[in-house]
Amino acid sequence: MLTYALLGLALLLAVLVIGRLFVIANPTTLARIAKLSLIALATIVAVTLLLRGQTALAALFGTFAALVCSITPAARWTAR
Repeated sequence: MLTYALLGLALLLAVLVIGRLFVIANPTTLARIAKLSLIALATIVAVTLLLRGQTALAALFGTFAALVCSITPAARWTAR
């Protein structure tokens, strides 16, 4: 029972720290990280579905990742 209480406290502290970092973050950096995370997640889901043989859903997620990549200019992805 004490283990669950400690895990809950650790999770609460992690959420507070991440929330604090979210508030003080630069909005452009935050948007870039959100887009890259979304592209990576969609690609991972598409590859996983493709390996499982669910090609229709894999095509859907792959198309979503490609659309997000095409909407975001590549010049903004470069390190500054």
